[in-house]
Amino acid sequence: MAVHARYRGQGVCRALVLEVGEIAKRNALPTLALCAIEETGNVAIFEKLGFEISSREVAPNHASPSGGPVTQVGMKRKVA
Repeated sequence: MAVHARYRGQGVCRALVLEVGEIAKRNALPTLALCAIEETGNVAIFEKLGFEISSREVAPNHASPSGGPVTQVGMKRKVA
């Protein structure tokens, strides 16, 4: 998921996550899960949306702009 820079900080990500949660609830799915790249700062955003870290590892398919490794963080949240 990505939000265009012009619309960041306006609740777009929150609205998308809440809608996905509603879809999961309607389909009796107990958990939402995602992966985020720690170096982007998105982990903290998802923690504010109720996700908890479930795993952390060097991302096997991603690299930083300089070519170095980045950290992939698995996150989960129960569907309310």
